[in-house]
Parts: sequence; structure tokens; C-alpha cells
Amino acid sequence: MEASELAKILADHAIWSAGEGGRCANLSGANLRGANLIGANLIGANLADANLCLADLAGADLCRANLSGANLRGANLIGANLADADLTDADLYRADLAGADLCRVNLIGADLTDANLCRVNLIGADLYRANLRRANLRGANLADADLIGANARLIGQRSDGYAFFVFNEGAGHVTIRAGCRYFTLAEARTHWKTTRADDALGRESLALVDCAEAVARANGWL
Repeated sequence: MEASELAKILADHAIWSAGEGGRCANLSGANLRGANLIGANLIGANLADANLCLADLAGADLCRANLSGANLRGANLIGANLADADLTDADLYRADLAGADLCRVNLIGADLTDANLCRVNLIGADLYRANLRRANLRGANLADADLIGANARLIGQRSDGYAFFVFNEGAGHVTIRAGCRYFTLAEARTHWKTTRADDALGRESLALVDCAEAVARANGWL
């Protein structure tokens, strides 16, 4: 899409979102690869199936936007507002969502492989069957989030705030993410028995690893 055409659509959308006329942005299926949309007002916009690969949406307001099926691979969504947005089946591979607001967002079937979800607000988010493989969930708030069918589970956190997640890697294999580290179950036990054999945090870590294994077995991952 030409930059001038996009600018006009965004200007009309700003008028519409202010309730002063204009028109809601319909960018369904649009090619916006690499577009500069920093801080853009896209509240309630239709971006279904749009190509936003490598687009810069840092600080953009996408509240209630329709992004179902959108290609957001490698997109910059740092600090973006995606509250109540529809991201059903969206491709967010390696997208950076650090600090974004995804409260009550629909992420059913979304691919979040290798995505950065550090400090993201996912309160009440629907992550049914979402792919969270190797996603960075450090500091993410998953209160009341639906993870049924997703390939990740929040296990808990140590008393120092270190969060533990277990991921289903398929074929009977799981990994544990603790802070910024990834381990197999065996590697995790060896690590904390070696590095924190005699302190409370080490004992907490091993208890969380045991819990992760139990959760993985309960879900049929092992």
C-alpha cells in the first residue's frame, strides 16, 4: 500500500474514532509489510489477514482491532495496546510485544513461537490452542487467562519472583523456562542441585521442576 493512501485512511480513522465522522479503517488483507505505524490510532480497525510482517507498531493503539489471520511475523508491538483485540490464528512468530497490553485479547490458535511477551498483560486472554513454543513470558501476567489446548503452562514462581513455565515440545519432550533459561527436566534438576544445593531457593526450584513434570504428565505431554 502506498504511504499516501495509508496516511489518508489513518486520518479518516482518527476522525471516526473521535466520533466526528470519518470512516473506520478497513485494511483487511492490505500489504503493510514493514510499515511505520508507530503510535498509530487503529482502535477498532479491520486488519484481518493483513500483512504486517516486520511492521513497526510500537505504542500503537489497536484496542478492539480485528487482526484475525494477520501476519505479524517479526513485528514490533512494544508497548502497544491490544486490549480486547481479535488475533485469532494470527502469526506472531518472533514478534516483540514487550510491555504490551493484551488484556482479554483473543489469541485462539495464534502462533507465538519465539515471541517476546516479557511483562505483557495477558489478564483474561484466550490462548486456546495457541503455540507458545520458546516464547519469553518473563513477568507476563496470565491471571484468568485460558491456556486450554495451548502448549505452555505457568507452574509458579520462586520467592524471589523467578517464574517457571513448562512447554510441550512434542514427541514426549518438554522444556522448562525459568527466568531467561531453558532446560530439559534432567538439566533443570542437575542445574539446581549443582548451583543451589544448600539453600531455600534451590529447594523451591526443584519443587517447581517436580510440579512441572506432574503438570506435563497430567496433560499427556510425557
